[in-house]
Amino acid sequence: MTRGNKLDSSKACRAHAERLRKLAWTVTTAGIRKTLMDAAADYDMLARQYDELAKRPAWRSASPTADILAPTARSQRRSARVTCTAHLIFRCHAANRVVMSGVEIDHPTFRSLHITRTVPCRFCGQEHAWEIVDKVPEAAALMSLRAEDFLGRSIQSDAYAAQATEPGIRELYQRMAGQLYQLAIEHETKAGLL
Repeated sequence: MTRGNKLDSSKACRAHAERLRKLAWTVTTAGIRKTLMDAAADYDMLARQYDELAKRPAWRSASPTADILAPTARSQRRSARVTCTAHLIFRCHAANRVVMSGVEIDHPTFRSLHITRTVPCRFCGQEHAWEIVDKVPEAAALMSLRAEDFLGRSIQSDAYAAQATEPGIRELYQRMAGQLYQLAIEHETKAGLL
């Protein structure tokens, strides 16, 4: 990753943090506002780390996300093959229903996630773990759009955490993933009450 790319990543993190802060002040729930502000602070910290990496000499600046952002020859050959995406779902066996998350993910990425998330079921009230299926079930309920968006961002952060080589960056991505996941759960719970 070049110095310019690190500065671009830093700018992108700062811009995302600013968007989260603006969104936080439009939310009326204090818990969600605090979670959004915490996520913004995490993005600011990630931007500072990218700034520090940009200051290092080129021979010392191994990027924490180089394996994610700069594909190697091996990963380019792998991506040339057809990758099949699957659908992330939550299945309720008690009510015999499926909740579609709206998130599509490939099998290798799903296997690389080091964490299994659960969601409170709107049908039976119990917690159900996520799973992936290749074909969308016919009778499926959908998550709310905001919950789907936050869940997708959480999974993306989990995937970045799984691929990060530097422990500090990995911890930041894991913390952001947890915060975004909590936002997804809160929005899905509110949508279930409507």
